[in-house]
Amino acid sequence: MAHKEVAYDRRTASGIIHKNPCHLVGAIVSPKLGKQSYIDIYDGETTAQEKVMRVRTDVGVGNSIIFPEPLLMRRSLYVYLHDDAEEFTIFWKTIAD
Repeated sequence: MAHKEVAYDRRTASGIIHKNPCHLVGAIVSPKLGKQSYIDIYDGETTAQEKVMRVRTDVGVGNSIIFPEPLLMRRSLYVYLHDDAEEFTIFWKTIAD
């Protein structure tokens, strides 16, 4: 795999992040004031596909996860943002053809 820069997307709603296979590098999630929350990360384009992980927050405290080695997302990358979350930032690398 050729070196690729890390891409990121900061969002306030659920959605497809990348429509092709990619490497998941990390995520940050911030809850709404006085709430605890989470995001779910899927290998696919909807919540009907394989859930890879849940990243939780504590009450009023954000959480971040950066992987020592990127995770392969075989289909695409979708993030579900729970109602009590303010926003998330997701980091990934495209895969060279």
